[in-house]
Amino acid sequence: DRIDSFKIASLLRGGNFPLAYVYPKAMRATRDLLRRRTKIMRHGADLKAHVSNTFSQYNHPAPNLQLRYPYAREEVRNRF
Repeated sequence: DRIDSFKIASLLRGGNFPLAYVYPKAMRATRDLLRRRTKIMRHGADLKAHVSNTFSQYNHPAPNLQLRYPYAREEVRNRF
């Protein structure tokens, strides 16, 4: 215990051990929405990377399409 407490105190003094931040109650809903949005954006980026990788595996040029539009998604489907 004495050694651990010394190491933790040293880390705190050196600024290498971040202290926890308690979000204000008014901002917690916004934080949760941002976390959900980040998850959705990462998922979309993974899907776009998968489409790009699939094109490169078949030696096709990468599509320069906005996949959020239905006609662009249909064009990607038609290429395979």
